[in-house]
Amino acid sequence: MEGLFFYFRQMEIHIWSDVACPFCYIGRAHLMKALQETGLEHVNFTWHSFQLDPLINREDEGRGIAEHLSEKKGMSLSQVQQMMDNVSEMASDAGLKMQLATSKVFNTLSCHLLLQYAKSLGKGDALKQVFFERHFLLNQNLADMAFLDQALMQVGILDVSAADILSDSQWMSKMEDDLYTAQQFNIRGVPLFVFDSKYALSGAQPVDVFVKVLKQTLADQQ
Repeated sequence: MEGLFFYFRQMEIHIWSDVACPFCYIGRAHLMKALQETGLEHVNFTWHSFQLDPLINREDEGRGIAEHLSEKKGMSLSQVQQMMDNVSEMASDAGLKMQLATSKVFNTLSCHLLLQYAKSLGKGDALKQVFFERHFLLNQNLADMAFLDQALMQVGILDVSAADILSDSQWMSKMEDDLYTAQQFNIRGVPLFVFDSKYALSGAQPVDVFVKVLKQTLADQQ
């Protein structure tokens, strides 16, 4: 009976995140494992835009993340490397492959605009996962139009180019709506997961924490 209880319930999960955020990638993996453990299949994911570093410019793009973080945070390269090793180990424990030490710096604005378009087609979650893999595993500079076009094709968006989407102002408006909502709720870091507009989890919480919140949210639907 418990399996049936979870199977027939639908849940709304809103997620604020950034493509270049390793904890967002790990958090999504933890959430997916929690969904498997609870048997919950009827879930509607809505990804919302949040830029951790909107001031990254063209000169920064393509640089190694270690050098960039060292300069930005005033840390030594060895300290940054230790930090990245810890994150990579956390990703490995979540079943993810992550080449964090060789990932590239890029401004995530274009990715967010494409995600807004993909979300309108019901492909937001799929494109988000593709962006995560291309950034953290393949170390692609996702400010590059060629890589963005490849990502769109990978999720079956074939009739429009990245440039076409980026030239349409409505997607910037959608992104700004997400950022405004984040400001209203005083969201300062990501990932942030909101379940049925009632419970929120911040950060890449352990799987068992996600399971607990999922079960509580489902119980409250009764």
